[in-house]
Amino acid sequence: MTPKEKAKELVDKYSFVEIQHYTSMFEVKECALIACDEIIEEMDRVLFPNPFEQYWNEVKNEIQKL
Repeated sequence: MTPKEKAKELVDKYSFVEIQHYTSMFEVKECALIACDEIIEEMDRVLFPNPFEQYWNEVKNEIQKL
């Protein structure tokens, strides 16, 4: 899955919150960015060097573009 596809998938997963609780798309994207940060942090903890860090940083960039 490309970073762009993964970014859309993550934002879509959090979009239900926007509908149910009247949150903004900004807040939905922030949730997806936090999820990416958590993934990077955990992978850094167990893998050195983290071969997936670039991918997840690209996903974060794509989320910000949505």
